[in-house]
Amino acid sequence: MTAIWVMVSFALVWGGVTALTMTALHLPRPGLAAAVGLAVWLVVILAVAMPFGWQAWLGDVALVLVAIGMGGWHAKSVGGRATARPYTARFIRRDALYGVRGMFTIDGLFIAVAALVFAVPAIVLPVPLDTDAQGFGYLALMARLGGDLTTLAPFQPDIDYLYAPGFTVLVAYLSERLGTPLHITQFSIAAGLSVAFLMVVYDFGRELGGVTRARAHVIAAMIGTGLFTAYMDSHYTSVIGLIFGAALLTFVYRLIMGGRLLFNGAGAALMLAALVLTHPDTTIIVGLGYGAWLLLMPLARERPSWRR
Repeated sequence: MTAIWVMVSFALVWGGVTALTMTALHLPRPGLAAAVGLAVWLVVILAVAMPFGWQAWLGDVALVLVAIGMGGWHAKSVGGRATARPYTARFIRRDALYGVRGMFTIDGLFIAVAALVFAVPAIVLPVPLDTDAQGFGYLALMARLGGDLTTLAPFQPDIDYLYAPGFTVLVAYLSERLGTPLHITQFSIAAGLSVAFLMVVYDFGRELGGVTRARAHVIAAMIGTGLFTAYMDSHYTSVIGLIFGAALLTFVYRLIMGGRLLFNGAGAALMLAALVLTHPDTTIIVGLGYGAWLLLMPLARERPSWRR
């Protein structure tokens, strides 16, 4: 029951931030909106926590700032539209639901089944598998007790370490606020992150070629077993890194294809920052592939402009 409580709480909070992001930024892509909301929260927190130390109230403040920021941006856009047409609740609902209409069809059913697949192990198993979970849990415990993201204080303050702190602060924050054990918290969070990755992959497919390709991308992500293996093997930072890596590629593709250049460029930069703060390995992999892609771009038949 504790795992269900964590997953439901995580889904409600993250879902609320995602809905705000979709509405405020007029981004009809639930997966991308979820990645943006989580990335903003992490970047705001770590901008303070990395130089000055971690405290749980930083998560509360960051959550409030994200909500106020998205709400303010939405209010600004509403005011801008007021001169052209009345912006009523009907338009608000339309903007919020435009990107998730597929969630009420066969696509939504498939995502729901995938969510069940990832939720069952977190509910049934008493502890996560493999030793990675022990390491991540220990780092989260040190963050909670010592407030430091670079040493093992308070138990071993003389030992320094260097690792991306994104997942650490996420687990530390939710475990403290929900009052749940660290091992259950990180296992349950990882289940939600895995589903979020599938949603980002779905959005990437939509950008590439419509619903059919989006479904193919999600099916490939599921049957390839890599995602489920990473989840079951407690490679939780890999899972959250996959979210931001896939979102980065999606924003870059949207940037290359044109339209909302400043928005998509900022989105790509935000995803890159979140990726660096969550998983070094995926950062290196994406950097190698992205760098090679940039070098080969002049050979393309339709080369993008220097502005893009």
